[in-house]
Amino acid sequence: MTSRSATIFAASIALTPLLQLSEQEILRIYKSMTMLNLLDQILTDCSRDGRISFYLTVEGEEGAVVGSAAGIEPDDLTFGQYRESCGILLYRGCPVNSLVHQCYGTASDTHSKGRQMPVHYSSTEFSSVSISSTLATQVPQAVGAALSYKRARNGRVSVAYFGEGAASMGDVHAAFNMASVLGCPTIFFCRNNGWAISTPTQEQYKGDGIVIRAPSYDMKAIRVDGNDVFAVLTAMKAARKICINESRPVLIEAMSYRSIAIFALYSIAARLAPLYGVGLAVAVHP
Repeated sequence: MTSRSATIFAASIALTPLLQLSEQEILRIYKSMTMLNLLDQILTDCSRDGRISFYLTVEGEEGAVVGSAAGIEPDDLTFGQYRESCGILLYRGCPVNSLVHQCYGTASDTHSKGRQMPVHYSSTEFSSVSISSTLATQVPQAVGAALSYKRARNGRVSVAYFGEGAASMGDVHAAFNMASVLGCPTIFFCRNNGWAISTPTQEQYKGDGIVIRAPSYDMKAIRVDGNDVFAVLTAMKAARKICINESRPVLIEAMSYRSIAIFALYSIAARLAPLYGVGLAVAVHP
């Protein structure tokens, strides 16, 4: 596995001292993280019971998700991959019932009226674009949104979330180049939990993680401890300031670790397989 120690380039951002947070703000972060963890456990059990078709867990990465949401403005447009949008929406005030209705695909689903797959959250009210099942397609979309913000001069940024596995997709490299060349106020936020879906990083790429790619695109970048919510928050605030003041993208790599299986669906399939005489070779982490 590649080095997980903090690596900062000469062209990287310098973290500003943590801003003074009020007790109310700290409690909001804490409550969002604990609610996200609790909701994660409940919906994982619902998936295992067959009440929803599948669910993708966030457990272990709450700090990266909620910390990043706390470091940007409420109207900054977020493009999640799978595991970020739930925490972002919770932090921004989205009702829990709305998230559960989305996963169940009911008529009361305010996100897509039951037309989307589970965990494919979206909200115009809370500035969160719908999840796309195809990995990394959201990354160039975020750059396009940021370009429109730049032209409108409205002081907004876009945030593209993705994992270290999706970073191997061509869309990510195209987005990096487009954002850098066009000077788009986009924050690229990579959650590196070391496993992608089930592939360890040593089999995914060579080199010291994702952050090392930034200088090739003349981007400022930093690696932070993704389990330290305040480190993530501070990095996001600094990155957003650079995006607005310098009209350029920033890459953040949050080193984290997911603590339970990637797909709760796997456990269902593993239990059903013997009934149908089908053998499954599924790598479930950890």
